[in-house]
Amino acid sequence: MSLVEQAIKSLEKDLDEQASQTVSLMERVNVAIAEQDLATIKEIEQKEESMEDQSNGFQEHCFRVLATHQPVAGDLLKIMGLFKMGQDLERIASLVVRIARKARKIMDLPSKDWPQEIFTQLSLVTEALPHVHQVVNGHAGEEKEGLIARELKSNQHKRHVREVIEDRLKKEPDQARRYMLMMGISRHLDRMMKLIVATSEEI
Repeated sequence: MSLVEQAIKSLEKDLDEQASQTVSLMERVNVAIAEQDLATIKEIEQKEESMEDQSNGFQEHCFRVLATHQPVAGDLLKIMGLFKMGQDLERIASLVVRIARKARKIMDLPSKDWPQEIFTQLSLVTEALPHVHQVVNGHAGEEKEGLIARELKSNQHKRHVREVIEDRLKKEPDQARRYMLMMGISRHLDRMMKLIVATSEEI
């Protein structure tokens, strides 16, 4: 194995660790919202800086490999794909934290009622995110088709969530702040699903 191939393997290992932590964070948010676990939600809110540091470290690693080995052709494309994938994972992690922040604000309000449709959308995205690991491990072609199908299902469900929340807003206008925060969570989940699919196309 050449030095540049060894360097790429090291990048893939770092990226897999970043993906693993992002998946774990999302799974914890999913459970915490379902169980109305405010303590865990607050803990996840504090993870943003450490996730950013990890992402910045990976990007710097990519730059060092490029500067040291000056890869060409396929190796260069591979490294640039890993770099872009790292950026997508950083955005996903940031969205997870934003979801936690909005969930905490909702939990601080008097009413604890959440539409079941939000939980379903959370589950759809949470179940899709681990596929990123498969992409990192070289199974992108196998995973893309399933992810695209999940994205279509998620898009359909997002529209249903919006309809449900808009209907509730009409019936409970005094709960506007709570429902607008929930709408924000739904939008973050939709964006996350699009990033998950985009990530599968990077390598």
